Amino acid sequence: MKLILTSKVAGLGTKGDVVEVTTGYGRNYLLPQRLAVKATRGAVNQIVEARRAREARKKQHTMHVKEVKYRPGIEEHDYEFKTRHVRRFLADGDKVKVTMMFRGRQLSHPELG
Repeated sequence: MKLILTSKVAGLGTKGDVVEVTTGYGRNYLLPQRLAVKATRGAVNQIVEARRAREARKKQHTMHVKEVKYRPGIEEHDYEFKTRHVRRFLADGDKVKVTMMFRGRQLSHPELG
């Protein structure tokens, strides 16, 4: 009898393995305790697809978008500090969005930015 293990079973294998066991052992022990399911084509295909998806997620690299906001009239030290952060984010492989923020009267003087 072919079964697919749903959890680790000592001496048989780990979760997702297709194993061949005697009919009595499968029906009387593994299936009632939900340690395994019958190995139908659909179940085997589902296990294979789940493994492929898991492997693809492991190899995937996520990229984050970091945002740094500047304002007109920023002090020299603050400007350098934020610029160092931008360089570090770019070196780490992240994308950086730089925003120039204006408030009140600053909106009428965009050349200061």
